This record gives sequence, C-alpha cells and structure tokens, in this order.
Amino acid sequence: MADILGDVKAIVERTWNDLISKEGRQHHAIYTLITEAAEVADVIKKGKYSPRHNYALDRSHLTEEIGDVLYGIVAVCIEFDIDPEDAVTMLHEKLTRRYG
Repeated sequence: MADILGDVKAIVERTWNDLISKEGRQHHAIYTLITEAAEVADVIKKGKYSPRHNYALDRSHLTEEIGDVLYGIVAVCIEFDIDPEDAVTMLHEKLTRRYG
C-alpha cells in the first residue's frame, strides 16, 4: 500500500494548483475533500431513494467517489505537511487501542 500511496501523493502534487497562495491551496484541499465526501453521500442517496436508479446502489460509482475522497485527503495532507502514511499509522494505532 505504501507504494500506491506514494504514487497517489506524487500524482496529487503534480495535478495540484501551485499558482495560488499556500492558504488558498489549503482551502482548496479542504473544499475538495468536503465536496467529494458529499458526492459519496449523493451516490448512496440515489441508490436508496431514486427510482431512476432502480433503488440500487451503484457500487462502481461509489468506489470511484471514495477514491476521489482519498484524493482530497491526500491533498489536505500535502497542504498541511502531513505524511498520509503517518495518518494511516495513527488511525491504525487508535483503532487497535480502542477495538484491537
């Protein structure tokens, strides 16, 4: 997973707008994360409540949107100088303490 995460981080860095201020990039990263999370909720909402979607969850679309949330998370990590692997490690440690 570390190799994939490193590759994703490099792609996010390459695609990120570095022509705006650090504060602007931080805000953009946060907004990206929020809007992508809302798109996850929308896919679930459509699957549950929309007759146009036959009340069925589109798992492929959900998976894609979850990936976009991960893009936002990596962008937030980059802009706040946090290694995404450190965040995953801290999550693992916390979950292990609580539920391990």
